[in-house]
Amino acid sequence: MTKDFSKNEHFGECTFHGRSAFIPYILALSAAILLGTYPILVRLIEDVGSGSIAFWRFSLSLPLCSLLFSFDLLHESKRNSQPLGQITPAKRKAAVLLAAAGVAAGMAIIFQNLSLETTSVVVSTFLCRLDLVFVPLITYFALKERLNTAYGIGLVVCLAGLVLLVWGQEMLTGVSMSLSEYEGDLFAVAAGICNAAYIICAKQAREELGALTIVFGLTLGGAVVAGIFCLCEWTLDVPSDLSTWIILLCIAYLAQFSAAYLQAVAIRHLPAAVLALTRVLTAAVSGLLGWVIFGEVLNYLQLIGLALIVLGLFAAQTKKQDWVSACACKSPICGPPECKMTAASGNLDQTLLSEKSERS
Repeated sequence: MTKDFSKNEHFGECTFHGRSAFIPYILALSAAILLGTYPILVRLIEDVGSGSIAFWRFSLSLPLCSLLFSFDLLHESKRNSQPLGQITPAKRKAAVLLAAAGVAAGMAIIFQNLSLETTSVVVSTFLCRLDLVFVPLITYFALKERLNTAYGIGLVVCLAGLVLLVWGQEMLTGVSMSLSEYEGDLFAVAAGICNAAYIICAKQAREELGALTIVFGLTLGGAVVAGIFCLCEWTLDVPSDLSTWIILLCIAYLAQFSAAYLQAVAIRHLPAAVLALTRVLTAAVSGLLGWVIFGEVLNYLQLIGLALIVLGLFAAQTKKQDWVSACACKSPICGPPECKMTAASGNLDQTLLSEKSERS
């Protein structure tokens, strides 16, 4: 008799197994595409400052996040037959990590908005994706999270593509950036560091908390950080026209809620470094949209960079990947076939031992 692991799922989630084991990777790529629209939407707003955009991004999505978070709490209480709000030591630790992830996410958005004011969409998005380098280093040395050869190949190819995408124009024209652009680059690098902290903390918190709880914590933490930033500047810009409100709502529910939820579901089944790798697709999406909307033309070197990014993401996803084995639920219906066989045999041995003890 095998254990029913369906009761271990949180509200709004499902288990991926068998041929659907690649779905978390697809969800992470979909989240990256949604995040790629964010720099474009920010550039379309003219009468709202960087801190205010960050505040409205989190605040406008907070009501829906709060509603779904309450459903997750009720579902978990009913599933575990425990009083509502009971916190175990493991969940208390996860809540602290989630709070840290929320603060890091809020700071990353503010730094990214500041960088977009003085540098191009492509350069800003590239430097904000330096978590692609920081996350694997931290998880390898601190968390002992090992990655296979396919990931290493994909990482190198993606980095080469990013370099061509960002500096391809300068390579052909020889035009150097101004001082203000370098200041924007520093803000973007700070955003990349904060993104790395957010991914690692969220990954650790996800082992105990549901996806909707993760999204709520990130949104609440980001709203608090953005609100403090606005108070320090003594300003909170309120849009004066309907079109700006529509753009802010798109930011809140596409680039924030939808992207955060997809990443929260995916990160349960993927190592943190792999999630950081998929986020590099945001640079490609932002580059293409910046070309179409703002006329930031991409030359042939930058187009080669876009192709390398896609190729690197494809190379990193192979049939022999063991990413799903990183699933926090440790379920026999998750992960590679060998993990399922091991778990199933373990359940069978346990059942046989129980029957033998009953007979004796």
